[in-house]
Order: sequence, then structure tokens, then C-alpha cells
Amino acid sequence: TRGQIGGGEEAQSAYIFRRNIANDFSGQVTFCPLLNYGSIEDPNNPVECHTVEASEIISQNTTDSIWRLDDPLDHWAGGRQENILSVKVDGKFLVVLNSAPGFTGRCTVIDQDTPNLIGSYVLGDESREIRSIAIIPLQ
Repeated sequence: TRGQIGGGEEAQSAYIFRRNIANDFSGQVTFCPLLNYGSIEDPNNPVECHTVEASEIISQNTTDSIWRLDDPLDHWAGGRQENILSVKVDGKFLVVLNSAPGFTGRCTVIDQDTPNLIGSYVLGDESREIRSIAIIPLQ
């Protein structure tokens, strides 16, 4: 997948080698629909943040210990993962956010709390959306 790395270089592809993650691995990644980890408090259509726990990452993908979400899930992050504008990282994770289904578009990789994704490579300043996500635990 093409994606920006660091100061503007573009990667043509990437390989993630299989590794075993210990069951006592902990932490979580939370995706929020507003800047600064906010939820939308609309009484008619509230939109909550969505948290993925380390245990879910490990149990869902025992072969490679990578959690993936591909476009779209209607019940996720208040309707669709395209709503995500901030990500809170509690633990050691790489989070890959991609602008197209199947990890074929622009991507941004983060490893720490990111209160504002607007202007990032994945969203830019335009009306781009996050369409696929991968969470890679680090040890």
C-alpha cells in the first residue's frame, strides 16, 4: 500500500512479520467522532467513542495478532468509522488509518494519542474519510 512515511517519503509496500503476543498484553485504542476524544451528545442520535481492547485484538486474530477493520461497519463509531477525528492510544500499539477500503489509499500511522486527525495524511484538509483500520500491538 502506498503511504506517507515521515517527511514525505512514500512507501510502495510493507510487510508485517507474524509474531506471538503474550496473553497478558494490555491496553486499548479508542476512536472518537470529535476532536479531543469527544462524543456527540445529540439526544436523538448520540455518537459514542469506540474502544478496542488488547484482548479483542489478540482473540480476533490469533494467527498474526493484528486487529483489522475494513469498510464499512454500520454500528461502529456512531454509524461508520468515517466519523473518526481523534484517537486515544493507551498502551504500545501502532494504529494504521487508511482512506480506502482494503488498505489501498492514503494512510497515517500513529503510536500515541492524537487529538486531531484533520490535516493528517489520511484525512488531509479535504473531506477524506477513514475507511480501514489496523491495530498492531508492540512489545
